[in-house]
Amino acid sequence: MKEDGKAVGYLGILSRPPQWPPHFTYQEKYTVWSAWLPAVEQSWRLFTFNLIVMAKMVIGKVSIHTLGGPITVFQAAGKATQAGLQVYLGFIGFISLTIGFINLLPIPGLDGGHLLFQVIEGLFRRPVPERIQLIGLTIGMIFLIFLMVQATINDLVRLFFSS
Repeated sequence: MKEDGKAVGYLGILSRPPQWPPHFTYQEKYTVWSAWLPAVEQSWRLFTFNLIVMAKMVIGKVSIHTLGGPITVFQAAGKATQAGLQVYLGFIGFISLTIGFINLLPIPGLDGGHLLFQVIEGLFRRPVPERIQLIGLTIGMIFLIFLMVQATINDLVRLFFSS
């Protein structure tokens, strides 16, 4: 996205809402009991957003250089804090859902990987051999370490080399 002629954000996302004219925005208030449905709907939108971005990354339509690590998260949290409590709480919810989404990926070593092995065991009526589980775990851990290193490198490049 462009702001004051400079590119900001990653994947076209800003950590604060756009500055809309007051008559374009409104705030809905919910009771504790009526808030659950909008909360579930928003959570679903964030989950599907993560799924779409991950799929686009796998097929090469989104660059792996858009991954952000702890530095990016820290910077975005700071900007969300400056934008106000509502934006900050939304950011915290987004981070929480993203971590949950990643944890459910069918990668051995994560909960989604354990789920995958349980589904395979249910289909074939016998446990996945330990050797296969170990190979899957090794590949999964190598993949996760690669993603963490890539995200950290991306953070450092953005921190020290972007204008």
